[in-house]
Amino acid sequence: MSATVPLAPEATVEEGKANSLTLREGWGGSLFSSMGAALRIDSTKVRVSEFWKIKGDPLAAAMRSAMRRSKIFPARKFLCVHSEEQPLPNLGKALEDGSQTFNKVQTNGSLAHITAIFGMTLAGLVIQDIFKTQRA
Repeated sequence: MSATVPLAPEATVEEGKANSLTLREGWGGSLFSSMGAALRIDSTKVRVSEFWKIKGDPLAAAMRSAMRRSKIFPARKFLCVHSEEQPLPNLGKALEDGSQTFNKVQTNGSLAHITAIFGMTLAGLVIQDIFKTQRA
């Protein structure tokens, strides 16, 4: 079973997601994850790849960096839904009181059709895994 590092209160979202992936490894089931869908608009660029092979996704890069810093890694490889499209510039404005921005200057936006495709692709991976394990 992989060890996990307790997160500091100022931990980033990426560090939290990286830590949660190491938590999942001890239970023995299949693991799938979604990378950043924010600021993407091209649904034809959505792909499924092994986590360590994803290129150009800032969330995946930040998670790999957090894992390297903590020296804690998932026990096995896992598939991720991601986009090959480079994120659009973030033109959103932060609320003046700082609420709902997770201490970012701007909030990333996402479009419903992209997040739906990410979710349906993840659901498809789960269904494929169920069929594969039932036949084994």
